[in-house]
Amino acid sequence: KHFYAFATKWSRKAREKPMPDENNKVRGIFTKTLLLALWGAAATPDPNNPAEAVITYESLQSYLVNNMKRFIDQTLNGDNQVTEPEVDYYPKSKKDSVIIKSELKEFPVTIEPILGAQGDVGIYSNSTKSFIRRFPAIELPKQVTLPREEYAVVAVVNGSMESYPLKVEGVEV
Repeated sequence: KHFYAFATKWSRKAREKPMPDENNKVRGIFTKTLLLALWGAAATPDPNNPAEAVITYESLQSYLVNNMKRFIDQTLNGDNQVTEPEVDYYPKSKKDSVIIKSELKEFPVTIEPILGAQGDVGIYSNSTKSFIRRFPAIELPKQVTLPREEYAVVAVVNGSMESYPLKVEGVEV
């Protein structure tokens, strides 16, 4: 088994910046994101036991790619030298991809109003294949906390069942 991750592709610039949550201590953006990921922010529900969490090759790669961008200063967003991290791992099979077990962290998400929704709105977990939350549509917008995962927000709109994707990326900036 192996997992390699680099701040950038070969010959590209890595970035450092003061981190406000660490009294402006200067850290590499890649290092900061990797540490947050390994401290549990990249954890997803364990498919064999959804009450527990695991960090897999896939969830770590996804977290790095999606969250490094959030630390990059706006002035650098147009710089073509700032790129996504370079990640490679083996084996590619999901059954062998668990790196560590972790605490299942939840992150704040706002469920926005759904035009024409009637009755209850449900949050459907793609990993457990079940509804995990339900609340009246009139309570939207509603702040909830959820683990990293892809969900569906489900509601009855104008007499038919509608589903809207909801991706929780686990951002801690």
